[in-house]
Amino acid sequence: MVKDITANSFPPCLMSPRILLALLALSVALPACADEPTAARRRNPWVRFNPGAWKRMRIRKETYNREGAISVSSLEETKTQLKQAEEKSFTLDLMSQVSLAGEDLAPRSKQVALTYYGTPVDLQPTVQVLEDTVKVEVEGGEVACRVVVVEANSETQLRTTKLFLDGDMVLRQESVVTNPRENAVAARSTSNVVARNLMHNVLGEQRTMYITYTLTRRTDSIIHAWEHHCPQVPGGLIQGWTKVTDLEGNLQERIVMELVDFGAP
Repeated sequence: MVKDITANSFPPCLMSPRILLALLALSVALPACADEPTAARRRNPWVRFNPGAWKRMRIRKETYNREGAISVSSLEETKTQLKQAEEKSFTLDLMSQVSLAGEDLAPRSKQVALTYYGTPVDLQPTVQVLEDTVKVEVEGGEVACRVVVVEANSETQLRTTKLFLDGDMVLRQESVVTNPRENAVAARSTSNVVARNLMHNVLGEQRTMYITYTLTRRTDSIIHAWEHHCPQVPGGLIQGWTKVTDLEGNLQERIVMELVDFGAP
């Protein structure tokens, strides 16, 4: 398993993509402003560091059977390193070592090139900046946010994402993923920053962090994810807890992620 590494990621709203797109069409929208591509690059949690920046994560995963007992347990050590950052895309080297039932599996490695909106480089998204701001609730208050709408289409998937931005920080993200062949929603997710400007001990040093909560609804499962992000660590993510249930709430999977080490040349 490799943790999602999309920019700003929080991996949708409670309506069909058709209705969502219709509502967006009623909003006054502008083509992506000249600063938006630059801003997308600037807010990427990897590209604020120089090439060569890296981090190691430890991921523990438990899979449960229908009786609620653990059926599979694994431990994974990953290393992610920024290889290069260009004007419209960046490249990461991913390395992984999995231990399953006490046995080490063969190491795996791959290279991933993404746009600053988290899509593969051969799938360039379309981007709009809405004219009106939208208020987002954070820590009991309201923040007026700029809204950016990102669409990425392929033969097998249509993804529409709305980013609610306070400066360069994504306070909320709503996404809808649709299968265009079947005209069916495959997933809806909503992610929110629930607390920011907190202090946290990161490998023995006090650093600033923020907390996100993401709820994803798929056709056969519901995913809850709580994450701690530190801007001073490559990639941002330093801790995470994920719980996957079926639609009736029965536990299927639990995942814990923790930072092991990092470096920023």
